Amino acid sequence: MKLAAKLDPDAVVSVCESVEEILFALDDEDIQTDLESNAWQPEEHVRHDSFVGALPHERSLEDHVREEDEALAASVTRLEIVCEAFDSVDPSAHAAEVSLRKRVGALAMLSNALRATCGFVLSAEHRELFAPGGLVEPYLASVHMWTADVTETLTELARELNALSPDWSKLRDRLAAAEWVFARAESEGERLDRVQDTLPDDLRAAIAELFAAIAVFKRDLAEPFG
Repeated sequence: MKLAAKLDPDAVVSVCESVEEILFALDDEDIQTDLESNAWQPEEHVRHDSFVGALPHERSLEDHVREEDEALAASVTRLEIVCEAFDSVDPSAHAAEVSLRKRVGALAMLSNALRATCGFVLSAEHRELFAPGGLVEPYLASVHMWTADVTETLTELARELNALSPDWSKLRDRLAAAEWVFARAESEGERLDRVQDTLPDDLRAAIAELFAAIAVFKRDLAEPFG
């Protein structure tokens, strides 16, 4: 997408640079989460319960978006707390923990960028863009769903690392299972990028930062652990 292409993820956040040289490689070097062009989930498995989606009549759009953002932020915080409990003297486990912390740093920045973008729903000028069927809602819904899925997956890995029993096969499977959501987000992002000139300047800048944060996190997520 154009906006994302103009931003060099390596220049966005220093947290995404290598934390340290790791001498021990884990046996999960074949992790691959890069998108395949046809990685679409069959319609019968599509989730419809994320972000705005089916908004209950008794709840306002603003309340719903705020609650979804707060839930995601809380999930990221729980992941950070689990990572704070790391206390391994095993070299391989320590290498994986350092790799996971790097990803969590990028994830936190993505969550913040998503929350900043969704905050524009509180503005009367921008509100209709976030309503079901609005210009930005399909993109934000897909990004939110994918980020929540990956956060849950990394939290489970963090718990396993604390127990010194990481299941790398399950990690690969869960990340691969979320790729159809990322594919939808990427497609919606490309559509949104084509009409970026119709967006208010402040919202367009926030979305550009979100594009960059996603690119950084996706790059980190695709790297081998350890």
